[in-house]
Amino acid sequence: MNDLRSVEKDEWNKEPDSDALELAASIDHFEGRAAAFKALIDKGSVLSMINLAQLYEYRPQELGGIDFNLCEEWYARAVDSQSALAAFQFGYFYLRRSDYASALKMFSIGAERDYAPAIVRLANFYIEGIGVNKNIEYAKILLRRANFLGNIWAKRALARIDRNTGCNVYVRWRGIAMSYVADFHFYYEKSRNPESERLKK
Repeated sequence: MNDLRSVEKDEWNKEPDSDALELAASIDHFEGRAAAFKALIDKGSVLSMINLAQLYEYRPQELGGIDFNLCEEWYARAVDSQSALAAFQFGYFYLRRSDYASALKMFSIGAERDYAPAIVRLANFYIEGIGVNKNIEYAKILLRRANFLGNIWAKRALARIDRNTGCNVYVRWRGIAMSYVADFHFYYEKSRNPESERLKK
């Protein structure tokens, strides 16, 4: 499999102090971690904005519990800073709240920024008809794009569509063959790099 451009690596490489970001993420105490992320944000760290948003989403009850307003504020700031990862994570934030219109908007932004997992998630909206009219053909266009960017879930989804809804025997058999190839790529990538961007959706 080719080495394709990684959006995650690109965003990580833009961080002003990646060592300090790793250190901040390892702090056990909530207030200490939040303060460390805020200090990095002052230096221009976009990934710290995402981390801070997630921190407030999962803040323990004894420390005040979830603060959805702060979550939205920090995710929005990261999205405004052109982060594709932030758009993807913000989309999931809205999915967890069943706000499908806002989730769709965020996944669309992530897709515009060429983040393959956001493209796969957007395609799923059109496959399932979540907040939009079902449109399998448009979903396939999105999945082909994500597949070109190296996403293995996109390859699996394309194979499943061909296998289950192919217009003729050739297309259905192609879907079956593609399923085996996609499964091989999935397990190979998972054994080599379980955190791979190719395995996210």
